[in-house]
Amino acid sequence: MAITAVDLLEKNFLRVEKDSSISQLIGKMISSKQGSALVFQGDSFLGLVSKRELARKKIVNASKIKVASVLEAAPVLSSDTEIEKIAELMFSSGARVLPVSKNNEIIGIVSALSVVNQINSFPEIKKIPVKLVWKKPFVLEENSTVAQALSMMREKNISGIPVVDNESFLKGFISIEDIMEKFFLFPKERDQGSRSGTTTKSTGFSAEKVPIAKTPVKNEMTESVITIEPHENLLKAAKLMFSNNIHHVVVEENSQVLGIVSIRDILSCFAKKESARNIQIANFPQVDEIDRAKIMGSIFIFYDKIAMVFPGEFLLHVHFKEHGKLGTRKKHTVHLKLVLAGKTVVASAFDWKLLTAVQSAIESLEREARDKIKRT
Repeated sequence: MAITAVDLLEKNFLRVEKDSSISQLIGKMISSKQGSALVFQGDSFLGLVSKRELARKKIVNASKIKVASVLEAAPVLSSDTEIEKIAELMFSSGARVLPVSKNNEIIGIVSALSVVNQINSFPEIKKIPVKLVWKKPFVLEENSTVAQALSMMREKNISGIPVVDNESFLKGFISIEDIMEKFFLFPKERDQGSRSGTTTKSTGFSAEKVPIAKTPVKNEMTESVITIEPHENLLKAAKLMFSNNIHHVVVEENSQVLGIVSIRDILSCFAKKESARNIQIANFPQVDEIDRAKIMGSIFIFYDKIAMVFPGEFLLHVHFKEHGKLGTRKKHTVHLKLVLAGKTVVASAFDWKLLTAVQSAIESLEREARDKIKRT
């Protein structure tokens, strides 16, 4: 029997209103130990917000910015969506949780961890050696600063970094979620000094203060790193992630970091391949992995929506064009062509932000497709 969303359903999830502030949201994330929140306006689901994306957005004043300004689009699962499809949607959208709807009401979520926990049901996956999927890790020396860690995460589009000493021995792990919480919720200057056993101040530290950005990562990292040896398989990696509620395991041998396996690496093994959809893409620009996942996720969500509304074979063309360079920025044009039921529907959009151009073109094409079908 196929595993579906209802089998993986988690009814406890973090819910916030779109008019909440970012600082209120992060406070709720920390108290509930949730890395993502579902955003609503009344009873209407609007999208997701995750700690990872908040950290990437360089928010200056979290108490004044509203959640509505940082929404991430997310596909909505039905209760009978099968696990392979769930994994595919998570992989393509970059989301670690997806909402589940029944009778137009969000009834819960499915998490990436609950998906990978089902690896036992897939013999062809669980035996895959981690050495076939791990990625070469970026590492930080333990005296590097938090600012350097955050800069590397943003530049390399990663959400966690192993920390090593000057002999390259593994000492800890620092995640973008940990950094984000400290940057957004704590003062920009933190106490640093010796503990005082007699003080009555709430800080419990002596007077010296340093900016958090200059704090060494060794002061903020998690020392108890979850590791795996290179000869182990994905079943072991998945079990470690699920039992420790983490999204990375470090591949280590003799205290040397060899690689890192992320939950996305395991999801990719579950997911159906892109070729299952009849999509032709031309001139895809060079973007980072996270932005590519968001763009492809938007395209996949649109394709699957069309497939549900208009059953039968169809073809989607996506053509990208870069032009109008302004400094390091480029204007992007996205052309879409949908060949559906013997008819061709086209739409275009342009913007300085590639994802915005894609989403605008998709919205326009969806309207055109519905209007054209209605007229026939």
